[in-house]
Amino acid sequence: MAVESIIGLLPLTISGVIWLLLKTLLIFVALVLSDKVLSHEMNTKHILIMAFLVAFIVPIIVTLLLPYIAMPAGFGQILFYGLPLLMWIVFGEVLLGGDFKEKITVAFIAFAIFTALDLIGIQAIIMSFIPF
Repeated sequence: MAVESIIGLLPLTISGVIWLLLKTLLIFVALVLSDKVLSHEMNTKHILIMAFLVAFIVPIIVTLLLPYIAMPAGFGQILFYGLPLLMWIVFGEVLLGGDFKEKITVAFIAFAIFTALDLIGIQAIIMSFIPF
């Protein structure tokens, strides 16, 4: 059952995988640009690893946890927004260099871009152009 729900959330079509890779690339470019403005201590490879991990781990965790957590009405939004923010902060602390303030700033920038890309509907536009 868990495997079926993971397959339902993670895009296994070619267009879905292209969207995830494009989303990861957009987040990576934004983080590299913010790194140039904020600090010069962050490793580009670590930023790319962080973007890939969060882009793939958050949907898996949400898919595995959501059916088994009993939450009052309205707390689904906390999981929807809180878990990605927590993951960006944790991976930012583990993978990025610099002081705490710079890491938190980069984590919030990444979270804002991650959330905006999910909410503005670019995924449907991109997936409609790819026929398979």
